Amino acid sequence: MALSKKNRLVKDLEIQNIIRFGKKYESLDFRIRGVIKTKGLSKFLAIVPKKIQKKATNRNVIRRKILAFVQKKENFVTYLIQTNFNLIVIVKNKKLLEMSYLELKTALERDLQNFYKKTLHKNEKTVSNKLT
Repeated sequence: MALSKKNRLVKDLEIQNIIRFGKKYESLDFRIRGVIKTKGLSKFLAIVPKKIQKKATNRNVIRRKILAFVQKKENFVTYLIQTNFNLIVIVKNKKLLEMSYLELKTALERDLQNFYKKTLHKNEKTVSNKLT
């Protein structure tokens, strides 16, 4: 099942701006880019480059696993979506195709939490410090 259209990043300009100016986090499995939004719905994009998997069907399998994780309501992504920001996840590891859904889920959730702690959470602290 795919993400609803209102939660997908599809505009080239939005994607380019997030990749250029967004907060960055890199792990062994993923590159994550994110931008906090002031208004509107949060959006998400999963990218699996040809360098990682040559066959489109294999790229789609990895992408579907990631999107299935994002659609679940009980994970950390739910919190991130509620905080109004756009997120791009770029796959780096060739072995993600062989990973089970649970292994991929734990790796992605761990990396998203680290991304939040190292990048976005710092911004919230500085804003709250300026307000007080």
